[in-house]
Amino acid sequence: MSEKALRSAVIRLAHAKPELREHLLPLLKNAGMLDGPAGKVLEEYWNTLHDLEHDLEAVIKEYDVAASYRGGPGTRDANLVMDAINKCLTALGKVSSGSSPGSLESVMKAEDRFIKAHGDPGDYADQQSREMFPH
Repeated sequence: MSEKALRSAVIRLAHAKPELREHLLPLLKNAGMLDGPAGKVLEEYWNTLHDLEHDLEAVIKEYDVAASYRGGPGTRDANLVMDAINKCLTALGKVSSGSSPGSLESVMKAEDRFIKAHGDPGDYADQQSREMFPH
């Protein structure tokens, strides 16, 4: 399996199996995907994003029960809350899946390509600055 295929498989597995995420993160580190500044940020918030998705799904269940009392004064408002949470979950799902341009996987891949081509972005910027403005 290629390095790229391994990374994609690990990310898909982490998305599908939340209980394995903390064990899969070291694989991404070993694959060199968390070397840059964006990778370090993603590592810090990796589990938080998916915990948020899980917790919001639990909240939807509570509002679903509240909305089930048809004709009650809070039914319409409970449905509005569920709609808003579902929109939020859809957006979070796009970010955490590998399918959208702004997904976590796309960020890690883009950063990995930059680091392989140019090194650490901070060091790269310092080098470019020295070349443009020699002392």
